[in-house]
Amino acid sequence: MMDRVIALYKRELKRTFRSRFMWLTILIQPLMWLIFFGSSFSGAPTQFLQSFFHTKDYIAFILPGELSISMVTVGMFSSMSLVQDKRFGYLRRVLVTPTRKSAIFLAKVMGGMTRGLLQIPVMLLASLALGVSFNLSVIALIEWIIGMVFLGIGFSSMYSIITINSSDWQAPGVISNLINFPLMFSSTALFPRAFFPSWLKI
Repeated sequence: MMDRVIALYKRELKRTFRSRFMWLTILIQPLMWLIFFGSSFSGAPTQFLQSFFHTKDYIAFILPGELSISMVTVGMFSSMSLVQDKRFGYLRRVLVTPTRKSAIFLAKVMGGMTRGLLQIPVMLLASLALGVSFNLSVIALIEWIIGMVFLGIGFSSMYSIITINSSDWQAPGVISNLINFPLMFSSTALFPRAFFPSWLKI
């Protein structure tokens, strides 16, 4: 089955690299979060930042969270491409071949995860340009990237499972917003837990 998975995965990569709008999403969206939202606390007193965010730079605080959010969000694109393949008949043509459904599903998931990984070097380089300093060992960096891989695989799988029976191209976006926004704002990606009201802490 792996030769079919690889062939379908290559198609997902080609779709990503050939789409100008996908590149805009991969490059511009994380940069806007870092530059505009990350700079919102740039004028805050250093004592305030160290007290609540445990860092002198708010961008350094949100960087891990924003990378996680990016990996969660890319799952939407893998499920969206699945809906498009159903609408345009490509999926039907693949299913009449000996290719297993699991191979199609795995290729979609791996494609979504790869799109998320492409954002990691973009955000790391942007953070360095914005003055963030890193103190990570090679082992810690590898563990962190592995965590991002599993996060991308998990959410790409979940969104694909949810939208697999839908032919409505709007479904992935709606479902993604219903899941991603509560997860993002109830996590500590943007603000520490000390800021939360008691019900949100729970």
